[in-house]
Order: sequence, then C-alpha cells, then structure tokens
Amino acid sequence: MLWLQPHPRKYYGQVFVVSWDAALALRDVGAAFPLLLTNQNAVSKQLEHVVVSFLRSHNLPMYAVKVPVDQQPEAAQQLGVAFVPQLRYFSRGEEAGRITGSSSYDALYKLFNLPG
Repeated sequence: MLWLQPHPRKYYGQVFVVSWDAALALRDVGAAFPLLLTNQNAVSKQLEHVVVSFLRSHNLPMYAVKVPVDQQPEAAQQLGVAFVPQLRYFSRGEEAGRITGSSSYDALYKLFNLPG
C-alpha cells in the first residue's frame, strides 16, 4: 500500500477507492482523511463531488478514501452503516465527525473544523 503516505500536495482532492482493511490501516497510522461510504446512487455521487471540490478549492493536503459498501458489505456491517452515503472524518486515529446524506460546504467547514 504505497499510497498510505503520499506527498500531500500531489493528492489535493483525490479520491482513492480502497478496501475497508486499507481504510483501517490509514486510521491506525493516525492519518487525517475523509472516508466516503458510498453506493451507486445519485446522492453518493453528489456527496463525492462536493467533497472533492471542497478539498481542491481549499487546498487541503488530504485525499478522500472511498469504500463502496454495496461491493463490500462486510465494511457496512462492521461500521453499522444504515444509510449511505456517509462521510466520516478521521483525525489522529479517531472519528472526528460524520455527515449522512447530501452535504454543503457549510457542513464540510464544520466537519473539518475550518473557519467558514
């Protein structure tokens, strides 16, 4: 998993589709990252677009990790995911916030603890 510690400037607003095990590995090394839990519905695609646009427009040195729970049902079970899409933000190995459903820039400012 070479991308666990990418050069931050190279990956602004990128989305990596990973397994749940890879997401756990990122959490365990204390990386700060948004975790998108998605399926193939339109709301999932809209949330992914909003998150990527937000990361790029604010030059945040992070990348989003996407776990397609319809393809990895064990991830949904382990996380207790009842609704998708969900955006969970991990920082220092802990979940720091969560958004379920569609989102706005205002909600992302709060989630990432940025001044709005």
